[in-house]
Amino acid sequence: MAALAYGASDSDQVTPAEASRALEHLAEILQSRHDDNWLSDFLQSPPSPTEKEAVHGSVASDEALHAGRYGLAAELAQKSMQDFRLSKNQAGMLRASFCIDDGAKFCSSIQRL
Repeated sequence: MAALAYGASDSDQVTPAEASRALEHLAEILQSRHDDNWLSDFLQSPPSPTEKEAVHGSVASDEALHAGRYGLAAELAQKSMQDFRLSKNQAGMLRASFCIDDGAKFCSSIQRL
């Protein structure tokens, strides 16, 4: 249904422009209803290949974390942080730092067992 709200057709394919508008709309909602500026700040960074790599690294880090591969999750998040830093996306860096912390937290709890 979200595709219909932002697109002209009822196909499952959403164009990049439609996805961008949907994210901007979500950022406005988060900002106005929850006083949460993170997504808005994240979207301020101009798209670049480095930022795209950082996003992919962040997703891979999350997947590794959920698969129980905590060391790999922290490693991928660290690389993601470096890429967000290069792309000057502070909101992305903040997100990556949470992933690093989560990976390290789970690693240390496993080592105590």
